[in-house]
Amino acid sequence: MTERKARIFWLGMHKVLTKTELPALREMGYEVFAPPYLSDIVDQSAVVLVPERELSTLPADIFAKLALYNFYYNLVNDEISEILNEYFDCVIVTINPDWLGEILKKYRGKVIYRTYGQPYSLSKHLENNNVFDLIDNRDNFWFSPHLDLTAEVEDTWLRYRMKVIPYALENEILDYKDTWRYENLSGEIGLLCPRIDNAYYADNYRHIKHHFPHQNFPIFGAQIINSSDSQVVGTIDRTELLRRFQRLNGFLYHYKEPTVTYLPPIEVMMIGGPVIHFATSLIGRLFEKGAPGAARDEAHALEIAKRLLNGDRPLMREMIASQTEPRSHYDPLYVRPKFEAGFREMIDGNEDRPAPNFISNIRTSKTKREAIFIPFHRLSFTVNRIESRYTSGEGIVRVLRLVVQALLEGTHYDVVISSKASHATNVLGFFHDLGDDNSRVRVVYFDKQAQNDAVNSSIRVPEQKDSKRKLYKQWRRIRKDLIERTVSSYIRFGMRGRSNSSLILVGLHEGALVFRRIYNKAGGLVRSFRAVGDVRRPIRWLNSRKQYYSEIAKSDYRYSLVYHVDDYVDFINNSAEFEHVFIPHYYFFPEVVKIKKRLVLYLPDHMPSIMPAGSFEDEIINNAIGRSLVARAAAVMTNSYYSAEYLPHSPLRVPPQLIHAFPLPQLNKAENFSDDSTNAFDLPKDLQGNHYKVVFYPTQNRPNKQLKVLAAAMSLCATQMKSRTDLGNSSSKLALVLTCAPDQEITNLAHPVRVFFLTGVSDNTLANLYRTAICLCFTSIAEGNFPTQITEALSYKVPIVATRMPLIETEIGEAAENLILCNPGDISAFASGIIYCLENRLSVVANQEKVRALIEQRGRWDSFKNGVIGLFQQ
Repeated sequence: MTERKARIFWLGMHKVLTKTELPALREMGYEVFAPPYLSDIVDQSAVVLVPERELSTLPADIFAKLALYNFYYNLVNDEISEILNEYFDCVIVTINPDWLGEILKKYRGKVIYRTYGQPYSLSKHLENNNVFDLIDNRDNFWFSPHLDLTAEVEDTWLRYRMKVIPYALENEILDYKDTWRYENLSGEIGLLCPRIDNAYYADNYRHIKHHFPHQNFPIFGAQIINSSDSQVVGTIDRTELLRRFQRLNGFLYHYKEPTVTYLPPIEVMMIGGPVIHFATSLIGRLFEKGAPGAARDEAHALEIAKRLLNGDRPLMREMIASQTEPRSHYDPLYVRPKFEAGFREMIDGNEDRPAPNFISNIRTSKTKREAIFIPFHRLSFTVNRIESRYTSGEGIVRVLRLVVQALLEGTHYDVVISSKASHATNVLGFFHDLGDDNSRVRVVYFDKQAQNDAVNSSIRVPEQKDSKRKLYKQWRRIRKDLIERTVSSYIRFGMRGRSNSSLILVGLHEGALVFRRIYNKAGGLVRSFRAVGDVRRPIRWLNSRKQYYSEIAKSDYRYSLVYHVDDYVDFINNSAEFEHVFIPHYYFFPEVVKIKKRLVLYLPDHMPSIMPAGSFEDEIINNAIGRSLVARAAAVMTNSYYSAEYLPHSPLRVPPQLIHAFPLPQLNKAENFSDDSTNAFDLPKDLQGNHYKVVFYPTQNRPNKQLKVLAAAMSLCATQMKSRTDLGNSSSKLALVLTCAPDQEITNLAHPVRVFFLTGVSDNTLANLYRTAICLCFTSIAEGNFPTQITEALSYKVPIVATRMPLIETEIGEAAENLILCNPGDISAFASGIIYCLENRLSVVANQEKVRALIEQRGRWDSFKNGVIGLFQQ
């Protein structure tokens, strides 16, 4: 008996794919059914294919139902779903992510998603349309882009299923390969813009007409309507199109999208003609750096085009020679064997990647290997996706990523990280790509999805319209207060095993309330005793104790109620796979004291110990939480020897024997970025070029950062520079760049200097801001770690003006004198330091070299990794 060929349902209607990949699959021996494009919606790329009955072994009635169903604009109904599941071994979905979502909902078999580039992130689109779970829970899903470059914008959870298979031009292009000749040119430069009646393409058309309105720059591309513009060629016969390409002096590909390309410029390359392109475009990214046809901007592109029109043969030869490698990715002779091997592996192979379950609800999550748990849900909002990369402006979060990387490289543990549901894919993207095995990092959530203001809304009770409303509200207050007392008792004392702690605490609470009531009602009597003694002191103390724990309780109770904190605490306690819990902050996660696993606490600093009293809100509450966690911790990680010295004497009372101190490596390595990466994707538009002389301080606006001092110093800089004949012209070009939320007071203090507030800055942008800055002006008066900003500035060889603080002098000793250091809050000294850096950049950087070498030596990755590994060796 002859074995039945695998039957494939191929969902696609692109006119090129129906001539390339569809027949290729059939030639490989598969039976392929391709439904017709049944729609009145005009698509210049679509072709209506009538399914050929003789090519199918499907029953006649089934074939008819599929041939009459519009899969492109209809949902898959139950009848069609049953047919797909019964009669097809595999479904291949091309291009459109919306078609994919519908197939994944209804089809249980193997699904291959075949893509060819798009100007947006598919993974984000799929996530936003609730397709993520349908993919994450499948064992039989493949993602097949045609170039790995097009998948750089995709999240790891999608790239985990990726198999790159190239995409070929139509076979007929081989008849024209390398037929372009210098002697047979038309004196034209080709352009491309299909469908100028379409809103998207209309913008491109206007762009072309603005920069390249010349009559000898014909605009190719299929058109649905006739155009009165003689520059627009319109829809022409395929053979005529290729012949015109043969005679072009060159082709100017003006699109700049980095993850998608059109085929005409590649066809011109195959024919042998020179193509002008932009380096940021997908085509441009296939070329080597400095390719002769790469244009910096439209003016430069026009300059190259004019040289081609003038018959510059040396340039033509250079451009054509540089195109050999880029065009090969689309050559049918190169693509076909790779296409066959790749699709046979996906369709026939048994090596499907197991469902990774990268993100899961904690109630259904299963952990099979030993793991370390990291609570992160109160920090997950700090992770953002920028320029296809995930980043965070919070130093603790960036350090945590290094910790996870060290764990993946140096231990056998999996890493499980908690997140709010709405931030889960961002968190996953941020912590993935750190090791060789992505499956070792997973994210769990335990809150309800799509809650914008969950804490406030969930504790609110609908208005009661009957007579029981007041009674119900009173009972709610009493119940809430009782729960708060119980929770606070456990947070503050329960972990010490004191059986009477709750009674003692409630007694203190009630005593404070009684004394306060007496004091309020007998104010005159109490005040009369002032001459004898201040009896308010014990009352104040009792009241502070009441605030000390009731505020903790209020916060923890509300959070526990809404986000089901007990679910994840129980999950950790009941899972044998979890041996350790790494706590990234000393007061954000008070519920961790209930976890019965080995705890490791990250404690880079304790700012209230090194800042003036009263600088921080909720200091008493936070200290209480921190002390509780320290009491439970088996190890405490810090990154500076300065912190290691004062933490035992801080209110947190960290036992010296628990402290593991080792320096951080650089968070943003200079070697990751090329010197020519300052382009529109890396810097805000207003900061591109050399117009502004930038002073930079990447930080959040917190009391210790002293950004108002920096703003005042900038204003003084402008005044002093304006009064000097050699610097007067530069004063108007000064700019201050901060990476925090806008603050009008800072803007006013810096006047007349312009202040840029950048939020959600990517690593690329951060690197380029360092490179273009006059200096890093570090005005902070207190830090727990050696400042990462100084480390990064040293690496990028940027002048540094910083506050003279004990931390810096303790960490680097005598080398500190090689930096420009100012006394805390000395506006005049900071202004002078900035001007000195402007005038003496090279000598300042040279003087800092000793510090850079020292920091580089003490911040080696291996030392940090070994330090992290040591935290988890019991």
